[in-house]
Amino acid sequence: MGLTIHYTIGYKGTADQLLSKLNTIRSQCLDLPVEEVREIEHVHYRKEDLQFYFDTEKKTFYPNNTTKAMQAAEKAYQQKGLDREVLIDLQVFHRITKPQAVELLKWSVWAGKGCEGTAFHFVRQKKTWKCISFTKTPHAEQFVKCHLLVIQVLDLFKEQGFTVKVKDEGKYWETRDLSVLAENINDYTDLLKTLFGSISKQAKEAGMTVEAPITECQNYMKSNDKK
Repeated sequence: MGLTIHYTIGYKGTADQLLSKLNTIRSQCLDLPVEEVREIEHVHYRKEDLQFYFDTEKKTFYPNNTTKAMQAAEKAYQQKGLDREVLIDLQVFHRITKPQAVELLKWSVWAGKGCEGTAFHFVRQKKTWKCISFTKTPHAEQFVKCHLLVIQVLDLFKEQGFTVKVKDEGKYWETRDLSVLAENINDYTDLLKTLFGSISKQAKEAGMTVEAPITECQNYMKSNDKK
């Protein structure tokens, strides 16, 4: 649940051509007021790496999803030099459900505090590379800045000739209208406050307390649009 920017990006070409395009976009991002711009990595996962991922994840299935089990899994990934986040993306977004060799170029930017990182994991599918992911922005300390920065980075991909499909739950990508974005973030924040208030009340009556990002950052936008 959250005000999210979903995106699917495609590119046809060689790994070197894709790398060149990504380097151009990365250089442009270095001039943007983002919190972090990571290096681009060209990664090859072997069939054995995917098998290790599936076997390791099975060990953390309910009821074995304890803190100890999760920490052990994370340590195992680190020892193997594998990125669990990328492997999850391969399974969830690219529907890779059996061990196989995978080639990808991965890169990410971080718009600002409280905002999720925006990851670009391009997976080779014969002569096509595809990236499928999303970024949640509603709890960013500077919501407007971060939301618009993510959109700006996606615009850079379009300028470089990538196919870009975006579903922005804030509707800014589609409209480029800040008043529309304001309406959506305000509705989202009101909804979350109501839900959290109800849950907090029930928890208090049961002698418990609950925490959520909404308690740290309640984003509202003012709009001067009088239409």
